Amino acid sequence: MPMVNVPLDGGLVDTRDPILLKRGELIRAEDVQYLPDDPAPHPTGGRTKFNASPEGGSVAGLVRVNTQTGGEEVIAAVGTTYRKAAAALTGTFATLVSGLTGSTTLDSIHMDGHALLLNGVDRNRVYGPDFTSSSPQGMLEGVSAPSISRDGSALTGFTLSTGRKVRYWVEARVKAADGTILKRASTLAPPQGSLEGNGIALLTGDGTLDKPRINIPSGLDSEATHWAVFSTETDGEWPIGAEVGEAAIATLFIDDPRTGANPGLPSGSDYEADVRVYLGLEYLVARHGPAPVSSTGDVYEGSALQNDVANPEIVRWSFAGNLHAFPAFNFLRIGEGKVRGTVKLIRVIGSTVIICLDNSAWRLTGLPPEDEEILQPQKRQARIQGAGGCVGEMAGTLLVFNGRLGLAYVSPTGHLFLTDGEETDEISEDVNLKKLADFSQASKFTLRDNPTERRLELMYVPIGGTAASKVLFFAYDSFHLKPTTAGAKAKVSGPINRAATAATNARIGGIERMLYARADGHVYVEDEGFVDASGTTPSSFKIESGDLYLGGFGVRTTVQNVYVHHSEAASGQEVLTYVRVLNADNDPRLLVPRTLKVDFAGASTFAPGVAAEGHRILIESASIAGDFSINFIGLDVEPDAPARR
Repeated sequence: MPMVNVPLDGGLVDTRDPILLKRGELIRAEDVQYLPDDPAPHPTGGRTKFNASPEGGSVAGLVRVNTQTGGEEVIAAVGTTYRKAAAALTGTFATLVSGLTGSTTLDSIHMDGHALLLNGVDRNRVYGPDFTSSSPQGMLEGVSAPSISRDGSALTGFTLSTGRKVRYWVEARVKAADGTILKRASTLAPPQGSLEGNGIALLTGDGTLDKPRINIPSGLDSEATHWAVFSTETDGEWPIGAEVGEAAIATLFIDDPRTGANPGLPSGSDYEADVRVYLGLEYLVARHGPAPVSSTGDVYEGSALQNDVANPEIVRWSFAGNLHAFPAFNFLRIGEGKVRGTVKLIRVIGSTVIICLDNSAWRLTGLPPEDEEILQPQKRQARIQGAGGCVGEMAGTLLVFNGRLGLAYVSPTGHLFLTDGEETDEISEDVNLKKLADFSQASKFTLRDNPTERRLELMYVPIGGTAASKVLFFAYDSFHLKPTTAGAKAKVSGPINRAATAATNARIGGIERMLYARADGHVYVEDEGFVDASGTTPSSFKIESGDLYLGGFGVRTTVQNVYVHHSEAASGQEVLTYVRVLNADNDPRLLVPRTLKVDFAGASTFAPGVAAEGHRILIESASIAGDFSINFIGLDVEPDAPARR
């Protein structure tokens, strides 16, 4: 027989029996990576420390944010703090905000020059355009009504006819030094069916002259720099009102300057409220309602669209152009009928929102206008066929795959799905994730796009583990896409021995780089050099072919010579090469190990002279470092007698 070339370009496949693998597919590809435009498997690269001094605890979340100057910063969630550092090969973290409760996840939204940080536990934080400080998203709703001193003012006053009514409420504000109102806090609405109570105070006329003084209520948001009083006209209803006056937060009262009998609206600006339709009726709702505590979100139609951990089946959105204002009726329950679940991930692709629950995925094609009935979610959402749920906020990422922008995410079903909101593909068909990963700890999984190396990187907890200590690579460069009847799937390699509590990609020196965080408090720049600065004991570079029945089934063949074709490794480096033989009972036995020098470019050769019906080739090394690849294996094969069955 002529020499048989065995390529190694098919990637890891564990969803088919080794006897059914295509030529080039592998049953082992440990600590192996496929690089763009290169069919050969390479050992994985090294990592360097980003922060020389470790953080004071495990890094639970890691995101990138864009600065106004065109640079990037990396935000790390560490214990009860958010820490920030400029994106670079090395850096030092500084505290952005402290006093948090802390969490195990972190997501971000970019809107109007601001970055919004979401951890699902603490109030969402807005990282301002100056990128030196942060504040909570929105303001806490005022829960107490102001008290009224009926004749406390020294102003002229007005007369309310007996039984006629005027209503007062308060709005807390945060103002900039130039007087710009940065955000406001709506008062707590009156109980359903009532016009008073909660944040609404009532003045009832007795036919005498009144000089109302409105006293600041307790419980205003501690961030407030100012407060304002609003009032209705005589016998008006909340929230139709106008501003009575404004004062700095240290001022304890505001006087009502209106005069005459049964006054109309105050002369100040109107109270900001919006119309919503609920059960066929129109309601006015305060615009500046409190923001939900969220763990995921995105920007859609000029609004911040976020989940609400207090009500996990719904999404909420802000007033357009204002990430601090959340009208109470701006919500949508995702799913319908029996298909309800917890919102795990929100991402926007063009004019479509993809919302992944824990048990299904949905698309949203527009936010309801103010005059649309809010309890008609079927008008705006539809289930994405073929797409399962998502395991967590960190287990999804946007990328361009096979020329199509989509959302890739890990499903509790054990699949890696890619969807654009219309079509869905499974891109992980070659690997059974549930054979490798402990899905009872799937909240610790992280999936990120590495656009430089053109691959997805899935960090997961292995079976029997307690932390995310392994990674799978899904190469999607056009050179590595594997066509299927449904589209394409990624070429898989791994497991890779890399621990990561969180990860992000960031632009460093004009190149997208991957940053992994670990429980030791360090963040590492991945694929930098060939030495692992984390001190992790490297797992062996292992490549093992599928079953090779070189003479056909039932025909024994003898492998006379093995040629390992490789690039040049560092001086003195070696690989260990085995030939496994498959006899009639299909029991693979390890035979004929040989140590081969690979510190030159070419073919390292040995002559095993082993006869069997089938063979496998295994190559491994625990010490390979540098830019090295094994291109293919050549086999000199001689036919032998038919195998006994």
